[in-house]
Amino acid sequence: MLVPRAPTHFALAGSLLLGAFIAGCHGPDDSACTAAWEAPLDDADADDQDLGCAILSVAADGPGDAYFAGGSLGVEPAKGCALHFDGEQWTELDLDVPETYWWVAMTPSGAAWLVGEDGLAVRWGGGVGTRFETGVDATLFGVWAAADDDVWAVGGSDGGGDSDVLLHFDGAAWTQVAPPEVRGTYYFKVWGAAADDVWVVGAEGLILHYDGQAWSLHTEWTDEYGTAPRLFTVHGRAADDVWAVGESTTVLHFDGASWTEWEDPTGATVFGGGLTGVHVAPSGSVCVVGDGGVRFTIPTEGAHVETLPGATDPDLHATWCDDDGEEFAVGGNYLESQPAARDGAILHYGCPLSREGLP
Repeated sequence: MLVPRAPTHFALAGSLLLGAFIAGCHGPDDSACTAAWEAPLDDADADDQDLGCAILSVAADGPGDAYFAGGSLGVEPAKGCALHFDGEQWTELDLDVPETYWWVAMTPSGAAWLVGEDGLAVRWGGGVGTRFETGVDATLFGVWAAADDDVWAVGGSDGGGDSDVLLHFDGAAWTQVAPPEVRGTYYFKVWGAAADDVWVVGAEGLILHYDGQAWSLHTEWTDEYGTAPRLFTVHGRAADDVWAVGESTTVLHFDGASWTEWEDPTGATVFGGGLTGVHVAPSGSVCVVGDGGVRFTIPTEGAHVETLPGATDPDLHATWCDDDGEEFAVGGNYLESQPAARDGAILHYGCPLSREGLP
């Protein structure tokens, strides 16, 4: 078992200067508002409003309790960025780390885990951040929590670093768990329907499953041409309703028995680039985002519906949506290798968010 590094505590910073919002009502409870897309990080009146970070992940327990995470991705000054919106105001979590956060997930108790570069793992709860030693140097691309003492993180690296990374947190420390087989590859995301029903997706079309006792290689997905696409994100709402997305417009569905490739029932063509984020609402509606600002919904019945939420169509990396029509989609210029500056995007659909606490 790994011995955790002495926890490092960080103070909660004040409100983060974000941007102006679409005019109209002042919050999701105002019945007079008209739902629309807005971009909280954009402010035409500000000369320097950006975080210097791409936003790579969002986790929420509703539009009034949402976490966002990302970072500078190799652009100086190096930093990780983490934000919280509580329904009234935005705050930046001043965790003072140079590493980029790649994913954030909430625990059932409302705490948040943020993971990222160089084995970074931080738990945020009660206004305090605690960094834990993970024992790996790989980038951790995904995290999911069944409980405060039952958390999984996954990742990988090349060039001699740790690969095929499966980590488990038992409430005290992170432990590296042996994968079904070592391939020198990446695991990108993890999600579970229950503590004994957990899925991991990764490079080479890999889909792993955990049954509460052991991990196994469930599927090596290949398309009709024999290509194994990288699978970037997995999410679901039940053991028989799990979705995964990846490059080359790959959309997969697990019905409790097998994985199959989703096709629009009308035969309509789906966006032809990389798909990076998927989230399943409680009703079963599926939200998907990807390169070039693509965003579409797969309803429980009928054809998919495409929208491009941002005027500049930033590359989107992750999404969250609910049954009330609220949605967040996040990204930025994270695909650019060495931009002059790293820009982030948080797009929101619904009634304009509160500006309480913002100048």
